[in-house]
Amino acid sequence: ILCFLTATQDISVDGWALTMLQRRNVGHAATCNAVGQTAGGFIGFVVFLILESKDFGNKYVFNEPRETGVVTLSSFLLIWGLIFIGTTTLIAFFKKENSDVDDELEKHPDYGIKRAYPMLWKIIKLKSVIQLTIMMLTIRASFCVAESVTTLKLIEYGIPQDKIALLSVPMVPVQIVLPFVISKYTAGSKSLTFYAKAFPYRLAMSVVIATFTFATPMMINGKLNDVSNYFYVGIILIYIINLIPN
Repeated sequence: ILCFLTATQDISVDGWALTMLQRRNVGHAATCNAVGQTAGGFIGFVVFLILESKDFGNKYVFNEPRETGVVTLSSFLLIWGLIFIGTTTLIAFFKKENSDVDDELEKHPDYGIKRAYPMLWKIIKLKSVIQLTIMMLTIRASFCVAESVTTLKLIEYGIPQDKIALLSVPMVPVQIVLPFVISKYTAGSKSLTFYAKAFPYRLAMSVVIATFTFATPMMINGKLNDVSNYFYVGIILIYIINLIPN
């Protein structure tokens, strides 16, 4: 039920982005989406796990020991559910869709299922859409092994899982700020140009990541309980550089 409701709200937000934003700003909707997904994932995972921990609460928050953390799963969901409803309601009441969009809809009043799916099929058959589809379905094959298997190999080599998990924390500010920095290149009629130019660099970073992973046993020298901080700094720097073309 939660997934159904959040997915429905997500679709509504995407629709509002198209009908409420000025045409010159529509390209920034993807940037807002990327930043929101990153921030939401960080709050819903890292922040929640910290606040839900009774050890953290007893050490830093509570004056007297308690059996539960600052929040529980139910209270956390309740708080963010209210925020969802509140922000959506405010937008619905205090924002209006652009008049030029309304005029366009009046020209084509019937957008029901009978017209929507035949129109969708015509769009799918366009040469540019076919090329984009093939690209999106195959492009991650170039990076998936280096980006997905790296963590598993590091664990296999003996790097503690908790330290690997903590490596994601420094990445969050970068993932939030980076879309804003590159939005001037990605917003516009040629938004995929930047992505296409960044592809070779991302491919090269996959080689760097694979090489670093391969050399890990030699760098740690079997001293798994005393791995140098420079090793973790190196991993973070590689991941940050890899995020730029990503």
